[in-house]
Amino acid sequence: MRRCVAMRRLLSAARTPPRQPPVLQRNTERRPLHTYTVDPFVRSRRKNYRRRPWTGLELTCLGTGAGGPSVDRNAACVALRLDAHGEQSTTWLFDCGEGTTRQVMSSPISHADIDRIFITHLHGDHLWGLPGFLATWSDMKTNENKIKHIRYGRNQGPRELTVYGPEGLYDYLCSTLTYSQVPPRSNAAVKVVEIASSESANRNPKQKPHGSLVHSGIVEEGTIVETSTHVVSCARIVHRPGLDAYGFVVEEVALPRKVLVEEARRAGLTPGPLYQHLQAGQDVVLQDGTVVKADDVTQENVRPRKVVIVGDTCDASALVPLAENADIVVHEATLEDEQWILARRHGHSTAGGAGRFAAKAKAKALILTHMSSRHHSVKHLERLREQARKSFGRQEVVLGRDFMAVPVPRGGFTT
Repeated sequence: MRRCVAMRRLLSAARTPPRQPPVLQRNTERRPLHTYTVDPFVRSRRKNYRRRPWTGLELTCLGTGAGGPSVDRNAACVALRLDAHGEQSTTWLFDCGEGTTRQVMSSPISHADIDRIFITHLHGDHLWGLPGFLATWSDMKTNENKIKHIRYGRNQGPRELTVYGPEGLYDYLCSTLTYSQVPPRSNAAVKVVEIASSESANRNPKQKPHGSLVHSGIVEEGTIVETSTHVVSCARIVHRPGLDAYGFVVEEVALPRKVLVEEARRAGLTPGPLYQHLQAGQDVVLQDGTVVKADDVTQENVRPRKVVIVGDTCDASALVPLAENADIVVHEATLEDEQWILARRHGHSTAGGAGRFAAKAKAKALILTHMSSRHHSVKHLERLREQARKSFGRQEVVLGRDFMAVPVPRGGFTT
């Protein structure tokens, strides 16, 4: 009897035409990205990305969650896209949480432009996406067919990649790539530079080397990267006992002073080698003994911009001298001010603590990130922002969201 009933139901289902999926009406109403955050200098996200004039420095949040990915937020990752004073642009990643590879592919950022990755500390929500990212990167580096399927900015393969992070990063990557049987590719090796604080005693890698990685030495905290256009500095911050954690400061190299050609001609100067002295701010002496002061015939160029990336911390006061007069500070705000005891116990900051750091650094704007998943409602998020505004003393506080892009204007934000 049961078999007959089951057979009738099966035949009835076979004769019934399949249900058509409902027609989804596209919402033509243009809704802002953050209904609770209306900020004039925040771009829209992903495929709806509107092209605007390139300012030469843009910060994109690829992961703003705390502890791990959630429905709305990925694990920690911040991308900084910058150029070399009008030349070819490049992208640097700060932290590489779980799912970062897919976040990069889903964003306007090009894999080909990423040539440096900075890890603030060795907790999983800031690190677990790095082995997969490196494996994908080396695979694309050696496989020209896969390059065609990845969206690159200039139809070229990935650049050389260097990873910076606390001591132990090289051992972690070697063991992970070895036990996951990632084939070594010496022609696509990734350089790993470890940061050693003054209190560190362990300076030698212990893990067996992997063919895809090259240990490029250990540097002291302070200035760790110097290019012709940008300088990266770091300082050790307090997170948890026995754990090295760092905050990073990216600052543009100051451009030479601008020579006022008409003023220089009136002073008896013609274009030539003496202009270099004037651009350096040095006075010059003409053949007749006339002294031409640099302040009279030159003017300051655009102010160099500065971006500060603070990782997980309960005390980042050691980073304040390097972060002074920053344009943007990206700071964690895991919990509300009322939960400061819980935040301190786990080595994290509150929204008010993030605002106090930005105030000490005399920053122009503050982006809150690494927010706990318990703050999922608009009410909770607005409370975080108001607490940060109160301690910061400014209104320029942004609640970070995944794929949110913040372009920094040339010359920085005005006060």
